[in-house]
Amino acid sequence: MKKVMFISHQLTRTGAPIVMMDAVRILKESGCDVHMISQSDGPLREDAEKLGIEVGIKNDFIIDWNNFLKSVWTYDLVLVNTLLPMQAVQLLNLAHMPVVWWIHEAETFFDMFEPLLFDFAELKPHVHVWAVSSVVQETIRRRRGYEAEVVPFCVPDAAGDAGITDRSGVGTSEDLDDTVTFLTIGDYCIRKGQDILQKAIEALPEKTRQSCRFLFCGNQELYEPEVYEPLKSFAEREENVELIPYMPHEEMLKTIRKADYILVPSRQEPMSAVAAEGMMLSVPPVVSDICGIATYIDHERSGFLFESEKIEDLCAVIEKAASLKTEKPKGYRAMCANARAQYEKEFSEERLREKLFEVMN
Repeated sequence: MKKVMFISHQLTRTGAPIVMMDAVRILKESGCDVHMISQSDGPLREDAEKLGIEVGIKNDFIIDWNNFLKSVWTYDLVLVNTLLPMQAVQLLNLAHMPVVWWIHEAETFFDMFEPLLFDFAELKPHVHVWAVSSVVQETIRRRRGYEAEVVPFCVPDAAGDAGITDRSGVGTSEDLDDTVTFLTIGDYCIRKGQDILQKAIEALPEKTRQSCRFLFCGNQELYEPEVYEPLKSFAEREENVELIPYMPHEEMLKTIRKADYILVPSRQEPMSAVAAEGMMLSVPPVVSDICGIATYIDHERSGFLFESEKIEDLCAVIEKAASLKTEKPKGYRAMCANARAQYEKEFSEERLREKLFEVMN
């Protein structure tokens, strides 16, 4: 039985910790003896405990470095999730077992932690640096002079779960009515670019704007005011623009399933889990070209790409997406199917399972 340790910076229900939990579950279900350490507690601890995994909380690794190394010496793999537990990686560089450092962060985090980051050239061969996307790979290459391997996360296949079906049945009057729904999910902040989408909506031709509905889903208590406040006022004025609160993940998947497109207008986006979840449910993504997931989208075949921060380009893509759904239903159905096929190729659980065991063997 393989013995695996996961190390996380936190246990919140946010992107990188959720992705890590998918990997935890995969190895647990594959018969591994899985353990976890987190630098801070959070609601994902409950998910781990339901899997029979005890979670230790350890904020500082250096202060008790000798005991930490002794505690992991017999493991077959230690996976360190995100840039933040860099102390643990420094210590594990002194160990012998395979270590994976899975980095998910956008460049702003490298700016933030630059004074604390060590020289990646010091990493020994047993330490494998994974970048969640080619965008993160390029950031690591440019900022640290290191060639990381691109290993995307997996997205558990929820299509077919109770109340969560994929769009294989699109073509009904309900699915192909005259309204085109674009769903944007993410914290209200400059990095996520909701202000870009607001400007694009304002610039759309009146006919297109009236045929579309724009849903924004995000934390309405913790946000950047310069993005959220103008958007909130805009939504109060516009009948076809609505701000909806965050919801449990299963409900979020149902909301994604009801949308026609997942729209990601980000200025910085290492990957985009919500776009991948849309593809899993056969909901085509519309994303800015700086997103890591753009690598996996064939423009106008499995989704749409637009140049980041280019209002005119985003407007043109929204018009194309809307007309495809309302005027070319066969073409829209084909795009839904292509999005799902790309998910199966790139983001399946089996793909990540194979990669994790490849490192251990």
